[in-house]
This record gives sequence, C-alpha cells and structure tokens, in this order.
Amino acid sequence: MLRPTPQKEEYQKKSYYDFSLLFIVLILVFIGLVMVYSSSAYFAVKQKFGGPSYFFNRQLLAAALGFIVMILASKWDYMWFTKGFYIKKKSGSRFKVTVLLL
Repeated sequence: MLRPTPQKEEYQKKSYYDFSLLFIVLILVFIGLVMVYSSSAYFAVKQKFGGPSYFFNRQLLAAALGFIVMILASKWDYMWFTKGFYIKKKSGSRFKVTVLLL
C-alpha cells in the first residue's frame, strides 16, 4: 500500500549543533589565547602597554566577538542565499576563475 506524498514539502529549520566541531574550535581558540599571552607578556611590560595582559585582553575581546558572530550565524537560515541565485552559463567560467584566485 502506497502512502500519499505531500504536495509541497516546506523547508524546516532544525536546531542542530555539531558539538565536536564546536569543541575543537574552542580548544584551538584557547590554545591561541595561551600562545598570545605567553609570547607577548614580556613585550607588553617592556614597551609600557599597561600590563602584561594587554595583548591577551585584546585577543580575548576579538575571540568573544567572533564567538558571538558564530552563534548568530548558526541561527541564520542559510537557505535564504539559494533563493533566486542562479549562475548563467557564460559566467560559470568567470566564477571558477574567481574562486581559484581566492
């Protein structure tokens, strides 16, 4: 017995996070923060930047802002980009060249 198929399936956004990828990113950010502190603490004290944690604090602020942008981007529906976005046949080669130049 065949089940009737729905006429039109709507895209449903599911709340899913890849926790393994998030964990790896957080570990790399933490390692980067430790590296910034260990490599710039002496320089910051010698050049009178206001303390040994000057560069660390700036990097921590940038990491926090990046984390906020990452969370906001994960909530945004990326399927919005695919609506009405078609590459013409003639512009396909230009697109490939542009991607290669990146």
